Amino acid sequence: MKLSRSIAFLVAAIFLVAVAGRAQENAQPSGGPHFTDEDRVSMHAWYKLHKSELPIGVRKQDRLPGDLEKRLVVHEVLPEDLRARIRPVSADLLGRVPPVPEGCEYVFIGGHAVLLDAKSYEVYDAYDFARNK
Repeated sequence: MKLSRSIAFLVAAIFLVAVAGRAQENAQPSGGPHFTDEDRVSMHAWYKLHKSELPIGVRKQDRLPGDLEKRLVVHEVLPEDLRARIRPVSADLLGRVPPVPEGCEYVFIGGHAVLLDAKSYEVYDAYDFARNK
């Protein structure tokens, strides 16, 4: 009797762990809006298509130096000195990504496409065109 209870308990525990693991895999990332894998593929395709005539904010000479690059951090507020580098996203790229979530905007900053909170300047996500990340 004790053995069958132990086995039943063990089977139930394994089932619960498996179900919880699957739910975790299917859960949306926390921290607000973000770029999906599909968005990143679309942005990379846009970059390759326009590589010879990139807009301001994405060109090689617009890239952030290492010290500033480290300060562009997802889920943190964009530092004031980086706000001066914000450039509008081209209409062509906007046509390749989903509509911006309410209260947010897509911008270019130093070679990145950034999903930004329009009021608080929180960086929800960033895509580095040069590194395809």
